[in-house]
Amino acid sequence: MKRTSLILGGLVGVAALWSGAWFAGKVFYVAPRADAAVEQLRSGATFFSFDTRTISGFPFGYDVAYESVVVSDASALWRWTAPMLRLETGVADAGSLTVTVSENSVLVVEPQLVGGADGSPMVFDIVSDGLSASLSGGEAKTDVVIAAAGVTVTQKEGASVITGGKAALSALSAEIESRPGSGAYVADIDADRLSLTYRLSPDGVNETSNLTEMTGVEVDIDTQALSGGDLGALLANDGSARARFAAATYKGTAATSGGPSAPPVSVIHEGGETIAELAIVDGRARYAGAVRDIDTKIDIQAPGPFSSLAFVMDKLDMSMEMPLKQAEDAQPYAIKLELDDLQVDETIWATFDPEGALDRSAMNLDVDIAG
Repeated sequence: MKRTSLILGGLVGVAALWSGAWFAGKVFYVAPRADAAVEQLRSGATFFSFDTRTISGFPFGYDVAYESVVVSDASALWRWTAPMLRLETGVADAGSLTVTVSENSVLVVEPQLVGGADGSPMVFDIVSDGLSASLSGGEAKTDVVIAAAGVTVTQKEGASVITGGKAALSALSAEIESRPGSGAYVADIDADRLSLTYRLSPDGVNETSNLTEMTGVEVDIDTQALSGGDLGALLANDGSARARFAAATYKGTAATSGGPSAPPVSVIHEGGETIAELAIVDGRARYAGAVRDIDTKIDIQAPGPFSSLAFVMDKLDMSMEMPLKQAEDAQPYAIKLELDDLQVDETIWATFDPEGALDRSAMNLDVDIAG
């Protein structure tokens, strides 16, 4: 009995020491480190605020939870809110936050970025699966690493020319670096699959709807001297902006509602590798795009010889270059278009050659305009 009492007493003592050590670590290490990390992020390009913070996880670790979180950038052009954001155990070091996020959150984008017709912001609901982010940095530089099994963003409000927007990503990974002092932003975003749905109505009358699905998606962005998305400031400061988009495959449907001068049109399209690059460098805009293995079908809801069209081609290459700044001397511009192995269906051929005298084999087309 005496031996049993000693064992029980030892266990109680160990438990008391463990509890004291855990609470001491919470008060003197975890809480100050978490607060220091948040304050360091606040001093940089990322603003981070919350209503309450709790630390739990006893007895085997620390779980730092922030409730009613708001994150925005220094330009205040966007803000993201979430009910809960948690720090993983052992990552409350100053200047670094690795967090997991609640399943539902909200992104608000100000009209300066999206052209809100009535000056109202656009609001997006975000539903995520396993979304986590690692943030580090300070006043001069901020780094963000994001990963998620899946993310769905749905447009809920906002009087933009784009409505009904929805984007769904699977196997998302992203690395974003910002240096606000020099207006430098670098982003590398990858996803196994991307689905996009939206309606576009520039005039508020005619409407175009689109649904596109892509696999093997890659997005790369690199800017210098970019301030609040201001193109004029970028040109004045001799800045640069580059964006590259690539996908392994794509397929989609599109339709226009038509109007008094145009009939409704629907399109089914799909293709293979797709690459598009847009750059603003040295006061000039440059675009280059390429699509392979294109298959397109068009249905025009109006009488006539071209009510239904279809064509396939091996590759489409397009590039453009033009000046964006005034200069004393004339500045060059260029537009190039190349179609390889284009094949059109018999409906088009029959309109121009009903007797079948012309060769129906695949054709190539090169257009090169410069001045």
